[in-house]
Amino acid sequence: MDKSGTHYQRMRDLVSRFCAEVCAPSLGTKCVVHQTIPTFRVHIPGTGKNLGSRHKDADYNHQPGEVNFWLPLTQVFGTNSLWSESAPGKGDYHAFEAELGQVVRFWGNQCEHYTVENVENITRVSLDFRVIPCECYIPHYLPTALLAKNPNRTVVSYEIGGWYQWCVQPGEEADFYDWMEEGSNKQNELGQEQPETGSLISLSPTKVDSSMALEDFAPRLDLIGLADDDDY
Repeated sequence: MDKSGTHYQRMRDLVSRFCAEVCAPSLGTKCVVHQTIPTFRVHIPGTGKNLGSRHKDADYNHQPGEVNFWLPLTQVFGTNSLWSESAPGKGDYHAFEAELGQVVRFWGNQCEHYTVENVENITRVSLDFRVIPCECYIPHYLPTALLAKNPNRTVVSYEIGGWYQWCVQPGEEADFYDWMEEGSNKQNELGQEQPETGSLISLSPTKVDSSMALEDFAPRLDLIGLADDDDY
């Protein structure tokens, strides 16, 4: 990928703006760390294949505070969609249903998700990216199992400036580095039970309280409606 071109920089800027204006308010925080460039996926019908096996993102060493935002660019339903359980270990797998102009938020770090062969008559096109409230970000994170094998191991790609960048809600100020240190002290709290919801979240501009309890940052399963005038 050419990271010096204007298209790459425009994509970075759009993702950062989307995360600041949409993801941060929906997570109840003013500052988020987010995947720099989203993953682009196309699920074509009639291939006889899925787009990946069942997994949770923690299987690939992602830190537990990550929340997934799945943005379909086409109508999604049934076999052309992404399937997930509603809470970790629940096993109640179902397909996300969303229209153009909605984004699905779910805790893909701990909720297993997968795709199946697309037998619908619609090709699904989607973007997905992972977002962490700054309060929950763990610098230099590695799972305990990997650290036990090699205490000196690092995953450089999962750092700010590589896999991640950070942004702040418009009009807000964030003392980011203090928040990073605070996040590193909260690693053990992330195992708390997550609430289950399925509500439609209004994204009208609001002032949010970023001091809520960690479990209330809630990587929940929600459909988030985007305002008609959002020009992402």
